[in-house]
Amino acid sequence: MKLLKTLLSKRNRRSSRKTKKNQKHTKISKNISVWFKNSKRIFVVGIILAVFLFLLGYSLFVGYEVAQLN
Repeated sequence: MKLLKTLLSKRNRRSSRKTKKNQKHTKISKNISVWFKNSKRIFVVGIILAVFLFLLGYSLFVGYEVAQLN
């Protein structure tokens, strides 16, 4: 009987640990979805990415032109 109780308590501990992990995961995914729902942030991130990609492309183009002149 005592062995059965210990086995059951161990199983309960394991399951509670699993639910804690699942709760953490859902919390993270909820935070991400809230972050992306905010359209202003997406707009700002999009502008920053566009500027960064433009500067990268422009610097590559200028580097190519300078290399051709030499």
